[in-house]
Amino acid sequence: MKYLKNYIYDIINFKMAVLNDLIIALYLVFGGCCFNVITLESILTVQKKCGRLITLIQFIFIASEGLIRNITFHNPIKEKNFQYHLNQEKLLYINGW
Repeated sequence: MKYLKNYIYDIINFKMAVLNDLIIALYLVFGGCCFNVITLESILTVQKKCGRLITLIQFIFIASEGLIRNITFHNPIKEKNFQYHLNQEKLLYINGW
């Protein structure tokens, strides 16, 4: 009975942790979007014609940040062993292509 009670407490604690993470994520996403809109609107009250420029700059910033974080630049030929390639070439010519 004691183990079942601890198991139930563990499940409840896990669900609460997941729920807290979900609430924080939603708050940050929607809070960031609302703050972005409020800031853009306040800038547009001062400068009426800079809305497209600000949107373009935001797009370029987010796209470049995503590019830097998600793409790895590497040379796959240098990463593989040269001996592996040599053995593959030997097998190719031995088997008669």
